[in-house]
Amino acid sequence: MADWEFGKAESWAELQHVHDRWVENYNHEEHWAHQHKREGRRTPAGVLSWVIGTPHDPELLARLFAPLRYERRLDKEGYVQFRRWRVYGNRALPKQRALVWLSDETLTVGTSAEPLAYYTVNVNRWGELTAVTVPRLLPARYQAPQLQQWGCCTSDMSESPKQPTAARRRAMSTGESAAELLRKVEDEQAALRAALAGLEPSVVAVRPPSGKWSVIENVRHLLFAEQLHLGGFGASTVTWSAYGFNPEAMRRQRKLPPVGESPAFRLHEVLAAWEEVHADLRRALHKDSPQLRQALERHLGHLRRHIEEIERLLRWLATVRA
Repeated sequence: MADWEFGKAESWAELQHVHDRWVENYNHEEHWAHQHKREGRRTPAGVLSWVIGTPHDPELLARLFAPLRYERRLDKEGYVQFRRWRVYGNRALPKQRALVWLSDETLTVGTSAEPLAYYTVNVNRWGELTAVTVPRLLPARYQAPQLQQWGCCTSDMSESPKQPTAARRRAMSTGESAAELLRKVEDEQAALRAALAGLEPSVVAVRPPSGKWSVIENVRHLLFAEQLHLGGFGASTVTWSAYGFNPEAMRRQRKLPPVGESPAFRLHEVLAAWEEVHADLRRALHKDSPQLRQALERHLGHLRRHIEEIERLLRWLATVRA
C-alpha cells in the first residue's frame, strides 16, 4: 500500500505528504508484537513515547554541514554556478536563492524547501568537479509562466558545460549592468559569511600543509582586493583598511601600500570591517560605466576564486578535525 501511494505522488511536496502520513499510520497502528502488553501500549508510539531525541544547537549543525552545503542564486535561465560548472536547477525561479549540496558522488540543486535536480559527479582529491552528468530533474511545484516554444530545450538546458578558464573569462564581458554585477558580488559575500558562521578562531588561522593562506588571510585579502579593484571609483582617495592583507611579494610586484601587517585580527572583526568598506564603496558606485562594469567583472571573478579556495580549505579542516 505504501509503494502504491508513493507511486502516485507527482511532486516533492506530495512525496513528503505521503511519507508523513505513512510514518503517522505506522506509529499509531496496533502491532501484533505488542498485543500482549499488559499496560495497553500496543503501538510503536505508545511503546516508545518516553524516548526523546537529542537536541542539537542550530549553530552547531550549520557549522557541521557548512562543508557540504553552499548558498547560490539561480540566474535568469535557472542555472547556478558551482566550482566553475554551470548546473541547471529550475528556470521558473530566476534570481532566487538556491542551495547546492555535495555528498560523495551526488550533487543536489534545490531550494530551502525541496530539491530541484540531482547530478552524478566526479570529485578529485582537491575537491574539484572533474565530471558532471546530465541531471535528473524532479517534479516541482514551480512552473515558468512562459512555456517552452520548441522541444529541444529540455535536453539543452540539462547540459552542464564547464566554465571558461580564468584567462578566457577576463577577456569576456557578460553584458550585465553594474547594478546586476554588484548584486552578484553581494550574493557571493553573503554565501561566504554563511559558510564561515560559527568557526572557532583557532580554526580560521590554520594554514594547510601546502603553505597556502589560511581562512582569515583569504578573507582579509578579499577586503583589500575590494578596495584595490573598486576604490578608484569613489569620490576621494582610498583609505586602506588596516584589516586588509596583501603579501609582501604582491606588494613589491605591484607597488602596493603596506596594508595589514598584524596577524592578530579576529574573523568577526575582519568581516565587520569588510562590510563597512563595502557599504562605503556601494554608496560611491552609483554611476554605471564600461570601466566600472569591467572592474566589477574582474572583482567578481577574483572573489569567486578565493571563495573556492576557502571552501577547499574548509573541507580539509573538516577532515582533519573529524
